[in-house]
Amino acid sequence: MITENDVKCFLDLTRTLNFTATADNLYITQQAVSKRIDGLEKEVGVKLFHRSYHEVALTEDGEIFAELFERFAREYDRTVDQRRKNESFRKNILTVGYQSWVHYNDIPYRTHMAMNERFPGFELRGRMHTAHELMSLLETGTVGVVMLYERLAGPLLGFRSIVLKEIDVVLLVSKAKVSDAEDSRLEAYASEPFLIDADEIASFQGDFSLTGLKAYGISPTELLIRPNRDSVYLSVELGQGVTIGTSLSHTEHLSITKIPTGNKDNLICVWREDAQDPRIKVYADLLREFFQQ
Repeated sequence: MITENDVKCFLDLTRTLNFTATADNLYITQQAVSKRIDGLEKEVGVKLFHRSYHEVALTEDGEIFAELFERFAREYDRTVDQRRKNESFRKNILTVGYQSWVHYNDIPYRTHMAMNERFPGFELRGRMHTAHELMSLLETGTVGVVMLYERLAGPLLGFRSIVLKEIDVVLLVSKAKVSDAEDSRLEAYASEPFLIDADEIASFQGDFSLTGLKAYGISPTELLIRPNRDSVYLSVELGQGVTIGTSLSHTEHLSITKIPTGNKDNLICVWREDAQDPRIKVYADLLREFFQQ
């Protein structure tokens, strides 16, 4: 009998064409990958891969089964996502995604209370992720609505959005470097190394460039990539470079100074165009109302 793990292993191997890489991706041994593929080939009765010491390639039958299993995986994910969304709606649940390292004050709480007044028994579930992760979760229907910076949202084709609040874009600099008014000038840090995290790079979908930072009044000559936003802030604290944030960036407990760039960004609320839950628009409108107060 073909199992879900057999299909996952097969599909991963069709992409990597490397038994070691697939083993790493699935956190199993290379021998386990070989065993699953051998079992799958025995189950379907045809050879799926040409295997040699130097190369792994799909056979003609393998390509046919790859298309079949890919189609099944897409339909399976779509069906599961739809059923989960329907179940959440029946249980009066709305899952909201918040961008990490953003300071929202008490607005999520106030919005939740207002939703409870309009929809008795309403339950809000919150998840905090990077902007790139939020848009991926929204696309799959894992969350119903997200809040994030517009510049990090990427293309919004297939989504609806509203602006919650216009915010100031700032340069984040180590407080150790800002000892007086002269040191708080933006120009003093124009050529400092620029720090960015891997998820933020992904949000720009390959379009990020150092030259694009000139709009913020800086022109760094070096780009330093860190694995996450936490490590970016730590590197800023240690004086290893600067990064772009906003007036809502949650750095109050860190040794970081915010220097205005004169630029603006928007905090936005985003949901899918095909969303069937009418509470999403109500929630978004309430958020905007509280942010504008």
